[in-house]
Amino acid sequence: MRGSAGGFFGGLAAVLREVSNRTTMPDNILAGALPYNSWTGQTAMSPIRAIKVAWTNWAVLSGAETVSGGPVYLTAAIEFPLGGTITRLTFNGGATSVVIADGAEGVTDLVQLPRTIPCMTPGTVVSFDAATNTITRTSGSWLSDEFRVGDTVFASTRSGTNNGPIGAITTLSDTVMKFATGVNTELAVAGATVCGHYRIRSFWQQQGAGGLPYSPYGPYPSTKMGDQSNQNAVDSTLAPTLVAGSFFGMWPQRIMAFTSRRNDLCLIEDSRGEGYGENSFVDSAFRGQSQLCLGRNHATFRLCGAGSTASGFVAGPTRRLRLANLAPPTTIQLVLGINDFASQSAAQVQANLQTIAAYFPRALAYLGTISPRTTSSNNWQDLPGQTLDPNNGKRVTVNTWVRALTTGTIPNFTGYFDITSFQESGLNSGLWAVTGATGQAAFTTDGLHATTLGDNAVNIFLPPPLP
Repeated sequence: MRGSAGGFFGGLAAVLREVSNRTTMPDNILAGALPYNSWTGQTAMSPIRAIKVAWTNWAVLSGAETVSGGPVYLTAAIEFPLGGTITRLTFNGGATSVVIADGAEGVTDLVQLPRTIPCMTPGTVVSFDAATNTITRTSGSWLSDEFRVGDTVFASTRSGTNNGPIGAITTLSDTVMKFATGVNTELAVAGATVCGHYRIRSFWQQQGAGGLPYSPYGPYPSTKMGDQSNQNAVDSTLAPTLVAGSFFGMWPQRIMAFTSRRNDLCLIEDSRGEGYGENSFVDSAFRGQSQLCLGRNHATFRLCGAGSTASGFVAGPTRRLRLANLAPPTTIQLVLGINDFASQSAAQVQANLQTIAAYFPRALAYLGTISPRTTSSNNWQDLPGQTLDPNNGKRVTVNTWVRALTTGTIPNFTGYFDITSFQESGLNSGLWAVTGATGQAAFTTDGLHATTLGDNAVNIFLPPPLP
């Protein structure tokens, strides 16, 4: 790096971008709550030398931006490696806490870290060996990528065989990284991600009337990822341990750093993009119909929420756009409409999707097709038991439009993801694909949201991220 945090990496200009993937919009407000400690495990999708984090004192309820009702006090810190160095985050030029006004955002300073949270340079082939608990690369260098013995590491491959925290590095050379345990055998993997695994800690406290914005969905709490939370009045931001006392999480909304990698992605979706309907007990870093694939190689932040609509975004986008513009996304993925069809025509949904894409004129815009909504007499075990949603015709019209989009309709249109082709029983059938089973062994348990199985079936990919 040369000069300030906005210098150069490998000859490319570094820009403030999203660099992690376990963030989500609050879509609930916890009224009358005790003060709250929340620690969330994160993955560095670019090297992080200095970090800026944002939280909102507002939520998106049923698609509408909603204030919490009062100011909130916040302290925060970064822990890397897990169980290691804790760095306090500061606000407004060095303050160790901030009071976030009702309806505003709390954004930290750009805080220099004691050392880089590393992420491997993309483009190398790696092999995972369970017998020796090693990860070996064919090109590049773990040392040059700033990994060190003792770093806690997260690994991900598209197959998902290695998909999660592995632990701390025990020995390290340019090409071989060794662990005490936790590696699954996969040979000659292209497109793998190996990166630093760290934790963001925060302490929230109401200041008078109001509530605490939070989300019970999105990235469900995960012990493997290092998530901990507790409702108590003791600020544990800098404490060595925290006794888990609740499953709620005050997830950060943005995690940003200066980087030359253009692998950042903003997901503009509804509860399907949060992963609602998936098994909450699966310890995974990724959730939702898009992020389960795209999050493995791209830093993602969500402008998603339960009940989100395209019409609601257009009617009141101010706070979401303000949050997005803290570090404008390189790419957006837009999948909205299923919650619009009860009150909006297909033409209105199309017009609103065009308007939302126009909010991000400098971003590469991808749109996604909309999966079915049905009822079932036998828990989605088979096709005959399902009943079409009365608005399925609108969904088919919008999906047909998405598949035919060009830059003549949306100037920054870059491509579409046919999400529904992996979840629907057949083109435009309006019925969920079936397995003959029910529960999490089926594609859906409620006819609206995919299960973990249903979302894992989606196989979509962005072009490889630039180094």
